[in-house]
Amino acid sequence: MLRSLFFIVKLALLSALVIWVMENPGSIRIEWMNYILTLHVGLFLVALFIVIFVALLLYRIVSAILDMPQTIRNLRYKKNHKKALQSLASGLSAIAAGDARTARIETAKAGKYMTADEGLLLFLQAQSARLNGREDVAVKKLKQLSHHPYAGFLGVRGLLQKSLQNRDWNAATRLTHDALLENPKNPWLQKIAYKVALEKHDWADALQRLKRLERMDIMPVRSIKNDEATLLIAIAEEARGEIDGKAVSAAKANLKKALKLNPHFPPAIEQLASIYLGENRRRKAVGYVEKAWKETPHPDLVAVWDRLLPLKSRGKPIARMKWFEKLAALNSSATESGMALGKIAMEESLWGEARSHLQKVIKQCGERTPSRVYEMLATIERKEFHNEDEAQQWLAKAREAKYEWGWMCTLTHAVYENWMPVAKPFNTFNTIAWSNIRDRQSVMPVSALSLSSADDLETMNALMGVA
Repeated sequence: MLRSLFFIVKLALLSALVIWVMENPGSIRIEWMNYILTLHVGLFLVALFIVIFVALLLYRIVSAILDMPQTIRNLRYKKNHKKALQSLASGLSAIAAGDARTARIETAKAGKYMTADEGLLLFLQAQSARLNGREDVAVKKLKQLSHHPYAGFLGVRGLLQKSLQNRDWNAATRLTHDALLENPKNPWLQKIAYKVALEKHDWADALQRLKRLERMDIMPVRSIKNDEATLLIAIAEEARGEIDGKAVSAAKANLKKALKLNPHFPPAIEQLASIYLGENRRRKAVGYVEKAWKETPHPDLVAVWDRLLPLKSRGKPIARMKWFEKLAALNSSATESGMALGKIAMEESLWGEARSHLQKVIKQCGERTPSRVYEMLATIERKEFHNEDEAQQWLAKAREAKYEWGWMCTLTHAVYENWMPVAKPFNTFNTIAWSNIRDRQSVMPVSALSLSSADDLETMNALMGVA
C-alpha cells in the first residue's frame, strides 16, 4: 500500500515538472573554448537524466565485478549454513530416537559446515558422544558449551544433569551456584538448587531456597507449605541431638511453626512433647496431644500419651486404662479411640474389656475395619483361651481386610514403621504419607495428615538416570 502511494507521489512530481517546463520554455547556453552549445531546457534535462543513468549503471557493474569474491563466499556460506541446519536437525532427531550411528554421522557432517565454537554444534557433539558411550568427550564439549556467550546455559544444564545422575552433590552445588549468579531468576536452576540441598540433607539451606521458590511463585502453594513443615521438623530433629539450650529452644520454635503449617501432624507433636517432658513441662505436652486427638486421632499419639502417664499411675492397669479413657473421651466416635482402648486393655490383660472395645470398632467400621483390629482379637483368643482355631479365623479376616493405615511412600509404596523426612532407598524427600497400605496402587495421600512434594518423581527419575 505504501509502495503504491510512493509511486503515485513520484509520478505526480514528475508530471508537475514536465508541465512546468512546458509552461516555461527556454534554452540553456554552454560556452567552452571556441564552442557554443545551445539546448532547449527539456532536451537538456533528458540528456542529463541519460548521463546519470549510464553513470549509475557503470558504477553497479564495476562494484559487482569488484565484489565478486565476497559474493561467492556469501553464496557458499548460505549453502553450507543450510546443510549445517539440516545436519543439526537430523542429528538431534537421531539422538531423540536413540540412533547412535546416525547421530554420529550427522554430527560429523555438521562439524564440516560450522565453526568449532558454535553453540548448537557443541551441544550436538556432547549429546552424540553421550549416546555413543563417550562420556569423557561429552563432558569436555559440555564444559566448552558452558562458556558460550549465548548458549552457555545448555552446557550448564547438561553438566548439572550428569552430576545429579552421578550423585555428585558437591559438583552440582558448585554448578548451580555459578549458574544462579548469571541467571538468578531461572526457575529450573532454583528448583535444582533446592533439590541438591535436600539430597545433601542441608535442611537449613533447603529451607532458604524453598522461601525463594515461594517468592518466585514456582511451586504450588500446598507443596511449598508441606515441604516447609517437613524441613522445620527435620531441622528440629537435628537440633534435639545438641546439648545447647538455645538449640533446643530453636527446635521447639521450629516444631510450633511446622504445626501451624500442618496442624496436628503426629511426628511434630511427638517431638514437641518429648522436648516439654525434658523441660518438666508435662501439662504443656498433654495439651498438644489432647488438642490433636480432638481433631485427628492417630495411633502414633497413643505412644506419646502413654509416656505422659502420671508417675503415680504407672504399674497400675486400672489407672492406665482410665488415663486412656480420658483421651478417648475427647473424640469418642473416632475409630482410633476404640482401637487405642482395646490395645491398652489387651496389654494389661483385661481381655473382656479389650474384646468389647474391638467388637465395637468392627460394628462401627464394617468392611472398613482395619486389619489390626482382627489381629488384636486373634491375640486375645490365644492369650485368654489358647484357642488357636478361633485365632486363625480372626487372622483370616485380617488377611482379607481391605484397610490398614500406615506410613507409606507415595512413590515406591514401601511401608515404614515411623514417619521420616526422607524415604529409603531412593532418598526421596517428603513422600511418606499416612495412607491405606492395603491399597498399594494409590499414590495420593488419603489423609489430611499426609505430606507430599510435587516434584519428587522428577527428582527420583533424575537420580536413577531416567531421561
